[in-house]
Amino acid sequence: MSARVIEGTVVFWRWDEEGILYEAAEVFETLDALFDFCLTHGDERLVDRIVLNGLDRHGRQRELVLAFSSVTAPVPV
Repeated sequence: MSARVIEGTVVFWRWDEEGILYEAAEVFETLDALFDFCLTHGDERLVDRIVLNGLDRHGRQRELVLAFSSVTAPVPV
């Protein structure tokens, strides 16, 4: 049996109407869906991590977490 991904979750930070930053998540089933999500929402949501859930080659459930760090550059004077 080959290892395979069952689903993934992209976890991101988002600001609400009051300027409060909160964590939210969206499930995706294909890399194309993840790619589209990041391109469509990249300016309004900061990706924090991507969690992939699947099965290893022995059929055991596994989870892989890809974590990111974002840095905002200061506005030039």
